Amino acid sequence: LSSPMLTCKTPPHAVLSEQPVKLTVDSVELHAPVRFTYNQDPIINSIQPSRSFVSGGCTVSAHGFFLQSGLQPQMILSTGPDAEVFHVVSATR
Repeated sequence: LSSPMLTCKTPPHAVLSEQPVKLTVDSVELHAPVRFTYNQDPIINSIQPSRSFVSGGCTVSAHGFFLQSGLQPQMILSTGPDAEVFHVVSATR
């Protein structure tokens, strides 16, 4: 927690919708000028290729629907204790 930013996790929501954002600090309610949008959950149909060489360098693609529903899509390849974050290169590939 730092003074210029607060972070929270969203609760599940039953439907796609926009919701108001309210912050309560020491019993004082503050209403954000923007609304929060719940989007469709991403659906992953396949990951290709499913294997690679130990030297790495292979482009891995996720195929499915609503993959751009989040703000910053990421893929994380977990190969034991050293997980690596893959940054999305193209939204269309």
